[in-house]
Amino acid sequence: MGSQVSTPSAVDTSAEVPHEYNAEAGEGDKSMNDSFNVTISDELANEIISSLQSAGQDADSGEANFNEERRKNYEEKLDSWRKWNEGRQTELDDAIDGLNAKLQDLMLEFQHEADMLNKSWENPKYGDKVACLDLRASLSSCLIDGKGIECGVFVKALERCASKAVTSAQ
Repeated sequence: MGSQVSTPSAVDTSAEVPHEYNAEAGEGDKSMNDSFNVTISDELANEIISSLQSAGQDADSGEANFNEERRKNYEEKLDSWRKWNEGRQTELDDAIDGLNAKLQDLMLEFQHEADMLNKSWENPKYGDKVACLDLRASLSSCLIDGKGIECGVFVKALERCASKAVTSAQ
């Protein structure tokens, strides 16, 4: 009836427990030297051991399932964020490409307008002669020399010459 159970983890099924009550005498025992033995059947011992082992395995598998669930949840959130990020990056790249195209178009338009303006100012001809060529040359050399304010005389003279050339050509 009472024996030790041979399992992966050997368990002593008889335990000595100090007891203050003397069952035979029916009174409390003042000395702790008395003890009683409890013996359980092999079936009960095996049932208790298997119950404890399965509870331990359930706890381990429950924690593993929880960690697996957390990992899956994290991966789903990460995949969702990656898809959103990829879409956002594509939108931003498209916007940048559109702005770069507009900038290139405006630069070409500006360059064309500047070229046209430059050609119209190079040598305006009224009739058969170049208008105010000597005054333009004088003003240009004055500005290149950096005399600034002293060039005002040439500016006024060039304004008068240009007005006269335009009104006389009409």
